[in-house]
Amino acid sequence: MESHTAKSMGCFFWPLLVYLPLAQGVDCKPGCHQVNGFCEVSNECRCHPGWQGPLCDQCVPFPGCLHGTCVKPGQCMCEEGWIGSRCDTVVHPCSSKPCSNYSRNCIETGNGGYICLCAQGYMGKNCHMKKGPCIVNG
Repeated sequence: MESHTAKSMGCFFWPLLVYLPLAQGVDCKPGCHQVNGFCEVSNECRCHPGWQGPLCDQCVPFPGCLHGTCVKPGQCMCEEGWIGSRCDTVVHPCSSKPCSNYSRNCIETGNGGYICLCAQGYMGKNCHMKKGPCIVNG
């Protein structure tokens, strides 16, 4: 595992011959993110703004983000079945009437999905294709 270390340094002032020690070396917590995290004492991992988690490898989403995630701080990317700037509005796909006139019903399957129950003689995701006779070697 990688660790970040602050090097021990000193200053030598001539002619005073004074040695002033600066920061002693510290090792961050193993796995602490090299860009999003830092440490001031050994075996810690403190996060820069916008990052969280024990290793500072999880972004902080947009405030109020309910059913979403982020890749970068401040984002709110909605999980399937949710919309809105805070991913707080559930998707009702059947309300937009996606099934054709050859469907008997639209059923929401959860997570923003749906299925159309096709009338006899029709098929396809939205019951938009008429079934025809099979052609063999044709």
